[in-house]
Amino acid sequence: MTEKRQLTPKQRAQIIKKRKKRRLIKKVSLYTFLINLISTVILFVMIASFKFLPSKYLILLGVVLTVTISFFAILALVPKIKSSIKIFQSVICSILAALMIAGCFVLPIYLGKLERIFVSVPTEGSLNINVYVLNDTGLNEVEDLAGKIVGIQRDLDLDYQSYAIKVVNKEIVGQDIEVFELENIYSAVEKLYAQEVDAIMLNQDYVDIIKDNKDFSDFDDKVKLLYQCTQKIKIVTDTATVSNITKEPFIIALTGVDQWNYSTISASARVRSDVNIVLVVNPTNKQILMVTLPRDSYVPLNGNYNKMDKLTHATTLSDGINSWINTLNEVLNINVNYYLRVNFSSLVDIVNAIDGIDVDNPYYFETNSVIYNAGEKGKAIWRHKAFEKGIIHLNGEEALAYCRERYYVKADGTLVGDLGRNQHQALVLKAAINKVSSVSIITKIGKLLESLDGKFTSNIASKDIYALAQMQLDDMADWTILTYAVTGNGDFLDSYVMGIKLSMVVLDKNKLSKAKQCINQALNNQTVEIE
Repeated sequence: MTEKRQLTPKQRAQIIKKRKKRRLIKKVSLYTFLINLISTVILFVMIASFKFLPSKYLILLGVVLTVTISFFAILALVPKIKSSIKIFQSVICSILAALMIAGCFVLPIYLGKLERIFVSVPTEGSLNINVYVLNDTGLNEVEDLAGKIVGIQRDLDLDYQSYAIKVVNKEIVGQDIEVFELENIYSAVEKLYAQEVDAIMLNQDYVDIIKDNKDFSDFDDKVKLLYQCTQKIKIVTDTATVSNITKEPFIIALTGVDQWNYSTISASARVRSDVNIVLVVNPTNKQILMVTLPRDSYVPLNGNYNKMDKLTHATTLSDGINSWINTLNEVLNINVNYYLRVNFSSLVDIVNAIDGIDVDNPYYFETNSVIYNAGEKGKAIWRHKAFEKGIIHLNGEEALAYCRERYYVKADGTLVGDLGRNQHQALVLKAAINKVSSVSIITKIGKLLESLDGKFTSNIASKDIYALAQMQLDDMADWTILTYAVTGNGDFLDSYVMGIKLSMVVLDKNKLSKAKQCINQALNNQTVEIE
């Protein structure tokens, strides 16, 4: 019988140490696997619950994760696998678990940014009726208006003015103000300048229109705000959403605000619409029809033919954006489903986030309006830029200048003008849509979401945004984008808002008829062809 070899104390200590080490490696292997498993399941459930990825990608992701987890499960749970392999498995599982946990924190951040792409549409807003006086009249407080003559509008904002008059009279100790009705905004300011009235009561949203008139370009210097009456108003939008945005054609009315401040994109802001584009989107045949209208189009505001004026003035009425939507509905014989409002900063940030756009420029022109650091007070830098004919690359600031320029005299002796500006806006929008819907945008998604955060106002629901994004990720289809410009002839005609004759564009009936025909074709799943 062979005598059993006796181990020295040192050898026994080494064996015990190795066994402890082996057990520790097994425990670490098991724990790292379990942490990886739990974090993977949580992240996958989060991704699936947000319903952003198409089903085929979700299934593929599920299969990849299942295979990966199964592989690591074998390495972690089978006891006789070498320690070196288990150490390798523990390291890889730790790295993957860290990535999964990071994903659990990062994903809600990105989805939150996606939710905030569009500034939510409030149900209430405010409207300011202001009392203005000349700087040198000695009127400094609302109490000073006692017994004074205050000019008001005869036809505009009647209910809001009546309320403001009551409020002002309550603030005054002594004789109430003497109300003097004036037929329009122009005559109100004219009477104030001539000191035929002591003050005027005016909707704050008309001030920019007043200052655009050469007779009152010094309004800010000559006039001061004496009193402001703020009233709550309900925000109503006469739009009818579609039941399935990925199956049914729909219409988006896009308006651009000629300002930098993001407060101007709010649904309650009654600022002029300098960009007026109707998008007819057909998700079935992947066509987008863009119909542009001049800002000075002579149209019935709010669909009322007794209120003929520039299209850009529609948003300054008390109904705000809803008045603009109703105007478009009447002019083009449509029913707008959604609206989208952007401003200067929105365009600059988006184009820069996607590393610029390529535009097929139809003719050479120049501008001095490329503005950098425009959002930082006192730091704006103006640059000259020549836009060559043909394919040109534009950054955000250049794209904005490209959309705004209208005074350059082209080689044929004609101005770029409002119609040329409309064409440029459509070209930039087309290029941006093409870039955003391309495969390459996936690598810029974080930067894009950052640039989009809070830069729009729209009544498009989050679920519809997800559905459209999911549809595009699913088929990665190329879209056909067509543009049609409704043009017309210039004339000086009566402005409902200002009460005087202003430069208008009388829309060409044939162009308008063709636009309506194209819109109907797009809505009826027909292929739109524009000569």
